[in-house]
Amino acid sequence: MELDYRQQKADLQIERDAELHAALMEESALRKKILLEELEKNINLTKEEQQAKAEEAKAKLKLIILKSKLLDSKLCNSQNLVLGFILCPVNRLELTWTIVLFASPFVLDWE
Repeated sequence: MELDYRQQKADLQIERDAELHAALMEESALRKKILLEELEKNINLTKEEQQAKAEEAKAKLKLIILKSKLLDSKLCNSQNLVLGFILCPVNRLELTWTIVLFASPFVLDWE
């Protein structure tokens, strides 16, 4: 009786693991497909568009770094912190990302 219960439990765990593995493989394939589509779009971009994409990626990275530094600091807690970034057109060809931090009781503007 005890052995049958353990065997059923082990079989159930193997089945769950197989389902999880299948779901992870499906998600991985979907991510690869999305990345390949994005890559194909980027191949046909003009030099200005590629530069704008690179600037966007740099701004996102700076935002992540800034957010992690601020969350680690004692200046503010996560309940009073709202981070965002704004895309500001400087002229027709150039786009500049401005990262704005809103934290109670102060506001920082960082480019």
